[in-house]
Amino acid sequence: MVKQNLIFCLLFSSLGGLCKILATVVLIIPDDREKSGVPVAIFTKIGAVTLNLILQAMTSAFFTLAPMFGPVSLYTPTSISSILLCNMFILWVVLRREAFTKDMRVATYVCVLAVIVLPVVGPAVQDDQDVGALLFRPLAMIWSIFLVAVFTASTTYMLTKDLRNVQDPIVAEVCLFAVGVFSSTLMPTIARAMMIVDGIPQYVLISIYIFVQPILGYEAMLESVAVPSRGRFVPMCSAGTVLLNAITGIILWGDWDVTKSHVAYICTLLLIFEGVYLISDYDFFAGHIAQKREKKRKLIGQTKEETGFLLSDSSYGSLADTIEMNNGAI
Repeated sequence: MVKQNLIFCLLFSSLGGLCKILATVVLIIPDDREKSGVPVAIFTKIGAVTLNLILQAMTSAFFTLAPMFGPVSLYTPTSISSILLCNMFILWVVLRREAFTKDMRVATYVCVLAVIVLPVVGPAVQDDQDVGALLFRPLAMIWSIFLVAVFTASTTYMLTKDLRNVQDPIVAEVCLFAVGVFSSTLMPTIARAMMIVDGIPQYVLISIYIFVQPILGYEAMLESVAVPSRGRFVPMCSAGTVLLNAITGIILWGDWDVTKSHVAYICTLLLIFEGVYLISDYDFFAGHIAQKREKKRKLIGQTKEETGFLLSDSSYGSLADTIEMNNGAI
């Protein structure tokens, strides 16, 4: 039984996030050079893969230790914020590979500041929990089955298909998203549980944890070459992981009962979601805005035909807005 310690939990979470980004970067660099037409020596490729495996092992070690010392609902946002901050610093400041706008930089800082507040307002540490009593509740069992089923299905698809050469890159992105997010939810819970239980259940959990690690390593390697946009993929994975782990903490581990301020905890998580959304290059409202513009363009054309007057485009636009508001009122 490991005694809970928030400082170790947050430290290992941050270091794991740094190693995770570095593991991806060491594969991105030779891949980018090769795509740009610069020849890459075979020894360079072997060295990059070797370094990737070492960094992945360090990531797994840190991410295994972190949830042993604190709640999974604190470990996950901390590791995610570390990933976002390191992703921005390395890809933008060091490699100059991707541009990060002011909105993206501010959003990253918001995520980091929100994580700093989480230990103050979020769940407290819980020692001497009864894993059997927690996991065999009906709702906890349903949630556990759901997590395992999605992870198993997405992992099976990833291992049986060549995601680097699929016709639609979105298919690879969705599959890797499911594998990454659901494994990032299951693994902390397994790591935490296997240090609480003993005997045969502990050996079973340790075996599962060790068996899954090579699969996650393969997913990380695929992610570096099969994902078309890391500007969208990394933030979306981050948001999904934070959400699923927060729900898991409440349903499986009883975090809600030891949360210091429920309103502040929810608001802090919402700040992280908002930050992740601003960092991503995905716009949930793009389709709605495009529809409104198309509708307005048609109204302007119809108004021009009906009036026969020569007005400026801005005047027609104002007239179209008035017609649209009147139609909505009716």
